[in-house]
Amino acid sequence: MSATGPSDAVPGAPRLSDAVPGGPRPPARRGIGPGLVIWLVVFCGLWTLFGYGLADAARYPVGTTYLLADLYPANSTPPLLWALFTGAFAGGAVGSLVHGPLERWAGVGAATTGQLAVALSGIALGVLLGADFFWVTAPDTGTYVNAAGRSGASWGAGAWIGWSSRYWVPGALGLLAVVLAVVAVRAARTARRRPEGLRDRPVPAAVGAADR
Repeated sequence: MSATGPSDAVPGAPRLSDAVPGGPRPPARRGIGPGLVIWLVVFCGLWTLFGYGLADAARYPVGTTYLLADLYPANSTPPLLWALFTGAFAGGAVGSLVHGPLERWAGVGAATTGQLAVALSGIALGVLLGADFFWVTAPDTGTYVNAAGRSGASWGAGAWIGWSSRYWVPGALGLLAVVLAVVAVRAARTARRRPEGLRDRPVPAAVGAADR
């Protein structure tokens, strides 16, 4: 067996690709096709639907933090409760469908992290849109106001946290999605470089001896 590996390899040591004579080399990774892109858009859209339904479900509890009782939104079953279940279950199903192709293209770590980033970005968008559409606007930001328009006490920390959650919740989810996306890209680059590197690495002596 001859080898023409890197200069720092042990002369005559077989490479990993030669450990099994005639053995198949790892298949080349395929790029992301338009079909997979479409499914990823659907995946993101379903989690956006989930976030939209989540904002609808949070309308009453969030409203109680910065509104007086006579301005509370109706405490009833959220009209878009179905969106929570549809988005979660359908999003999980589509996620299982696209995970295999993503894993073959980018590796298991990048596929898992990337899918989570896409899901979180969809939820962030859904919460942002849903909060803007469903949540009751404060009559006077920073002050409790009753239905007659009379001002009362100033908001405390809890009211400010509840009122501003329409911004910081999707913002935090979006930031986490960006961090996970960066991690996924780095993991994908590492995974795509690994097969070429492995083929040039010397095989341990035990493997070479077993091959003989």
